[in-house]
Amino acid sequence: MRFILIFAISVIIFACNIAKETPVNPEKEVEIVEVKVEELKKPEIIIGKVRVSKEGEGCPVLIEAYRNGEMFILYPLNLIERYKLDGMKIKFTYTPSKAPLPANCQADVVGVLENTMPLY
Repeated sequence: MRFILIFAISVIIFACNIAKETPVNPEKEVEIVEVKVEELKKPEIIIGKVRVSKEGEGCPVLIEAYRNGEMFILYPLNLIERYKLDGMKIKFTYTPSKAPLPANCQADVVGVLENTMPLY
């Protein structure tokens, strides 16, 4: 009986000391690093022109901007009042939003503005 007990305890002790090696997949590690580098990229600074429409006509404020040589129209959710002047040029970064557009608003993107500054 003692022999069985000592044998069982020995097996448990030695079984816990054996570590299983997990194979390393270098391709997966490279992929993870690339994703993290993408996250660290600075946001693109965009220059745009503020367009203010008359009351009751679609979007109250729009920004005409260019990215990669193509114009797009941005509906800003948080444009500061002092920048809501028709024709004012501003530079900014933005985060796309899933907020709905006002009725009859023809914007391409809805966005939350960040780092907004006027261009003189």
